[in-house]
Amino acid sequence: MNDVRHTYLHYVIEPLLYVRANAIDRTQPILKEIRDAPLEFRFRSDTVPLTIECLIKAIEARTMDTGVPVYTIPADADRSAMPRYEHERQIYQQKVDAIKWATVRHDMTQGFVLTQLLL
Repeated sequence: MNDVRHTYLHYVIEPLLYVRANAIDRTQPILKEIRDAPLEFRFRSDTVPLTIECLIKAIEARTMDTGVPVYTIPADADRSAMPRYEHERQIYQQKVDAIKWATVRHDMTQGFVLTQLLL
């Protein structure tokens, strides 16, 4: 299913960014920073495909299933216990964010350097 989502994101995003290719070409200096990255040649030589792939990777990281069970406040929760429930919700959110940022860091080390900026 991940491959289908990735292909669909290409289908949706590519036309939008290729129309604005002139504006994206201003980021040419980034290519000097990634010339030794383990990327396909098209990503190391052109900023538009690099930007498209980074945007798709950022969307995938934001919408990924982290495997952490979703935290919900119990329906019969007492108002006096709300600080405890809020704390548990924050712990859940920290776990989810840690997993997503690990994915982004991995993509960044692979050479998709714009992923963090687009997230």
